[in-house]
Amino acid sequence: MEVNKDILNFLKRHNPIISYRYALSNNENKRVHFILIDDKTYLLHINKKYLVNRIFELINYEFNNVTVGEKRKTIKYYIDVMRLQDINTDNYI
Repeated sequence: MEVNKDILNFLKRHNPIISYRYALSNNENKRVHFILIDDKTYLLHINKKYLVNRIFELINYEFNNVTVGEKRKTIKYYIDVMRLQDINTDNYI
């Protein structure tokens, strides 16, 4: 099973990840990531299994020619890789 590029592009368009950086009093910067699923934002660090199941239910019927394992692996890859990247570095709280 490999990561499906069509599903990955679909996720990037329909489930964007938003990252906010906020400054603490001791000159540290913290970063919080959110994902947009079905017009609601969820914290990306809280429950990965719930997020994978939620996104899987939304895209399950969009890609009938892809196996279930490949869909889930692509969703997990998207969440993990996008969480590690610095996205939208200009957003401050």
